[in-house]
Amino acid sequence: MRRQLSIRLGFSFTLAMGLFASGFVYASHGTKEIDTAIEHASLASDADRVNQIQAHLQHALNCLVGEQGEGYDASAVNPCKGMGQGAINDMHGDDSATRMLEQAAALARIGTQVKSEDAAEEIAEAVEELLEEAKQQSGGS
Repeated sequence: MRRQLSIRLGFSFTLAMGLFASGFVYASHGTKEIDTAIEHASLASDADRVNQIQAHLQHALNCLVGEQGEGYDASAVNPCKGMGQGAINDMHGDDSATRMLEQAAALARIGTQVKSEDAAEEIAEAVEELLEEAKQQSGGS
């Protein structure tokens, strides 16, 4: 009886650690993707031309939504290739951070279509700020 209990407890502990570790992997993928999206949103807000702003916003968007996500553009660079399924998809257990990532993605989609350099730059700045806030919400530094 004790042996069976010990085996069950050992199995439960192993299973729990596996679930914890897989959640940690998902969270770390999401964090790397958020960091890269922040980097590209920053590049977008610092860019001199509207086409550069749009390109970097698209890179940030690709990191946020992943290859299967709304607004993903396979013809644009995906600086998050191989990091996960997109920060939004990889963010588990933090609804507030996920909503902010979704809002940042929606803004980035708009920013990739805007023709005004000033408007695109303001959108890029807003995307960057939302991503920074989402990172803090998710426990990133």
